Amino acid sequence: LSHVLFLFIHLFVISLRIIINHLMLLIIPGIVIGIGALLTSFLPSVLGWTIGVLLGIAATVVASYFFAYLTVFKQTVWTITYLELSRLKDLDIITEKAEENLDKDLPTAGAH
Repeated sequence: LSHVLFLFIHLFVISLRIIINHLMLLIIPGIVIGIGALLTSFLPSVLGWTIGVLLGIAATVVASYFFAYLTVFKQTVWTITYLELSRLKDLDIITEKAEENLDKDLPTAGAH
């Protein structure tokens, strides 16, 4: 059960990363367009859009670093999980525990 819960938590984190990626795909262009449109209301158009684009580039750089850290985290989590489960499988701990549980559940012939 602990292994299943461990994998579930990791899958949740990876799913969260995918959701954040999609949100950033919408938020960064929204920042560029929103700030550019806002600044053009009281600044010259070229200056307003230039500032908006520069802020969009800065947001892209920050998001890239953030997602790079998340990618490294994801790779580390999967590597550690694989190594841990491989170690348990090499020791046959996983199959031995399953066999012990099956043996406990099966009634013996002379136990009536």
